[in-house]
Amino acid sequence: MKFVALGGVWLDEMYTSGEEVLRDVPGGSVAFATLGARVFTTDPEDMGLIVKTGFDFPNTLLSLFSTWTPSFRTLPCSDQPAARGRVRYGHSTSDRIFTRLTPPLNTTPADLVNTPLLTAQSFHFFDTADTVSSQIDELNMLRKQAGIEAKPLVIWEPHPKSCTSEVLEVHKQLVVSGKVLVFSPNHVELAAFFGASNDTSDASFDRAQVERQSRAFLPSSTEVEDPRDIVCILIRCAEHGCFALHTSPSSKEHPRSAWLPPFFGLDQTVRIVDPTGAGNAFLGGFAMGWLETKDFVQAAAYGNVAASFALEVVGLPDLGACDARGRLAEYEARS
Repeated sequence: MKFVALGGVWLDEMYTSGEEVLRDVPGGSVAFATLGARVFTTDPEDMGLIVKTGFDFPNTLLSLFSTWTPSFRTLPCSDQPAARGRVRYGHSTSDRIFTRLTPPLNTTPADLVNTPLLTAQSFHFFDTADTVSSQIDELNMLRKQAGIEAKPLVIWEPHPKSCTSEVLEVHKQLVVSGKVLVFSPNHVELAAFFGASNDTSDASFDRAQVERQSRAFLPSSTEVEDPRDIVCILIRCAEHGCFALHTSPSSKEHPRSAWLPPFFGLDQTVRIVDPTGAGNAFLGGFAMGWLETKDFVQAAAYGNVAASFALEVVGLPDLGACDARGRLAEYEARS
């Protein structure tokens, strides 16, 4: 098994200018990250998917998830409602406010015990530093108890509300600890760690600032516990593409970095319908790319392609209509 995302699936109410437009739109990091990984495999058994469901979780969504992978598992929470949220948009889809309407129903490593999902080669986490740190420890312990020796690819997408200057050092310490291979805030969240702003407008977007802030998370030579550990700082920058910065197994080599353009260029923005979940999908695609190529920059290309499918629709795209390999070839040909 190649990929498992831990966290939650949400059902969203979506509003534009105060008017409700849609109900029960599936979302959440688990749904989109799994979708982003799934588009890059023809073998559904490569994916693990486990979801905690409330008493009112739609059967139609359960049926959809079961078509993604035979390893789909549910953990019914019969005394709780499904995790629901409200999404309000302003004048543009980038002006987005999410509000929880019910408590989250998140999966944890303990939910993987005695399932094939525990053996996955990569895991996606979306949470605060303290929660992710304890969950990675738990995951490693459970895998060791199950006789699983291989170290998995761990991708950490920090919770936006935890990206503040007050906890910058906590995040840095987790990144340099060797527990996390890939740390991926978006450019706005990255700036928030430094009390700054990375404006998304073409006129004021500052690549140099993104690069400088990213380097602050790289471990120094004295902080590296295992010289074989590699750290990748992967910043998702919406219409500005993404920035990948990573260390080398050799301490004598300087960190390597690259900017990659988004799949949709400025002349294709009309194809962008809703950015919700695109970052999660990016990281699912990235995971599959890294497992295939062991190259961070090439993996980021997979991520940009995976994100493009999420951008084109409200909610989850039709898996059968996602030609990820075709788009990847197109993307690489023009990059």
